[in-house]
Amino acid sequence: MPFTRIPWRNAFLAIGGAIGGLGLRVFAMKSRDTDAMQPSLDIIECGKDAEFDIVFVHGLNPKGTANHTRDTWTAELNGQKVFWPKELLPTSTPNVRVMLLAYNSNIAWNASIAGVREHATTVMNLLILKREESPNRPIIFICHSLGGLVVKQALLLEDPKFQEAINSTRGLVFFATPHRGATGNAAQIGFICADIVRTIQQEGKNTLPELLQKDSPLVDALARSFEEKLNQFHIISVYETRAMKPHGIIVGKTSAVLDLPQFETQIDIDRDHSTICKFPSTENWGYQQFIGYLVRMMQSITSTEEKTRKDQALKKLKDNPPRDDTQFLLQAEQLAAWYAEHKQYEVSAELNERILERCDKNPDLGTNNASAVRAAYNRAFALQQLDLYSDSEQMYRLAITGRQARTGNEDDPSVLNARMQLAEVLYLRSQFAEAERELEDVRSRSSTEDRKTVLDCQASLGFLFQRLERWEDSKSLLEPTFQEMKLQLGPTDEKTLLTQHRLAFVLQSLGHNDTSETLYRDLLQKRMQKNGAADYDTLIIMRDLAHVLQKRGDLRKAEAFCEKASSGLKKLFPAGHVDIGWTDSSLARIRRALDRLNQA
Repeated sequence: MPFTRIPWRNAFLAIGGAIGGLGLRVFAMKSRDTDAMQPSLDIIECGKDAEFDIVFVHGLNPKGTANHTRDTWTAELNGQKVFWPKELLPTSTPNVRVMLLAYNSNIAWNASIAGVREHATTVMNLLILKREESPNRPIIFICHSLGGLVVKQALLLEDPKFQEAINSTRGLVFFATPHRGATGNAAQIGFICADIVRTIQQEGKNTLPELLQKDSPLVDALARSFEEKLNQFHIISVYETRAMKPHGIIVGKTSAVLDLPQFETQIDIDRDHSTICKFPSTENWGYQQFIGYLVRMMQSITSTEEKTRKDQALKKLKDNPPRDDTQFLLQAEQLAAWYAEHKQYEVSAELNERILERCDKNPDLGTNNASAVRAAYNRAFALQQLDLYSDSEQMYRLAITGRQARTGNEDDPSVLNARMQLAEVLYLRSQFAEAERELEDVRSRSSTEDRKTVLDCQASLGFLFQRLERWEDSKSLLEPTFQEMKLQLGPTDEKTLLTQHRLAFVLQSLGHNDTSETLYRDLLQKRMQKNGAADYDTLIIMRDLAHVLQKRGDLRKAEAFCEKASSGLKKLFPAGHVDIGWTDSSLARIRRALDRLNQA
């Protein structure tokens, strides 16, 4: 069939999964192109014991190509095509089932175009069929361009049969999705093209190109409706920063992000609208950025799902506690341990108090029952973290009594461990002499074979002497403790690093600046490798190293380290935080010393 050319105008359609150049030709529909219109949801990879369903959703298909569904996500590397949802993603996230959605998205040549709602209904119908065996598995949608609007509309559908899948949706990834309509002149080009399509196909008004119009009513309405559901989702928005000739940037940052810091992570990738979701290898920087945030999203979803289950179990335990004490203690202990591990100490303290009350009321259990003794210790620890030191001290003493009764041995490691914790609380209550007596007695009672208890006790006692400015006493304990910890626990064990930091500070206070600097530099390198440059402990080491360098007269390096520490701490804490104040005071002293040096 010959084609018709309209010579007076040239237009491009800037929507969907690719940017299609339309020379305003009307071609005969090739038979293979009809395949591009058939809705399907194919499982392309399924990890063992999959914990997530990841669904890839392409945008519109302006060229009407048969392979558009896969091509949207396919890059090229050394002449080879890389379909990364199948070839790369499973190696980075093995616990997923990956699905590829295809739907009728041929806006240019299909005479019976479904609206966004119809596309959304198609998505959900296909999805629920694939999830019959795992209807509650969390879903993450990964969308390109206008495919993101289709998914947003799908999540707003009210049909009861879709609600299970909608409620299971936890994560959304938007690659260049125009949430507010496109910027620049891309929308105008879309309307020109739409006018030509309507003229050639003699259709009525086609609303889909309006989605790219700045402040499009349909996009605005969708955004307003979607805002009501945002607290249900973890969101990653990836926006383009490279222009497409001759269009420029198709969907700019203003349009491609939701500006919702509580729910959204924004990523800029140096790609244009078409290549933004095409990754050639796991070494590619864009892929590494994306996959890093995707893994974090999945971890956060898993944590949230677990917290929801624990909160439900907690409510059930409070509202309808088991009458059987054994069942109650088992459930309460498990929940208390989980909440303590996740630093929800108020809940942990309350649960352990309930355990103690239950044991106290049952004469067959009593306060020396194993569950009661564990609860006393765990409640003491939770109260200590909440700065309720008086109550914490009382609970530690109860735990010590219980452990002594159960073991029949005052020198049992479990008893000595509780006494060390008690000494820490006594120190925090400014009862320094009593804290020292506890630690000295624990040290004398510790078996020489129980090196862990001995080392912990020596480190605690050395820290106590440090805080009391008994520098030589502190040094005499921390030096051998640090050396043995390196051998017994390893040089990067958390206890070893903490003891190294305390020893460096003590040596600095004694004026042994050369040795102190060596320890600080070694410690800084280990913290950078283990925790990263933005970590709190790393920043505090920078500040302390700056102080040593100042003492040694190396003011320029001291200023540089202190500036980094100050800048990093201000990103972690609000203005007025004590560590920011101390660091800025140190920086001011260094700069005054530099000014005096420059004036001399």
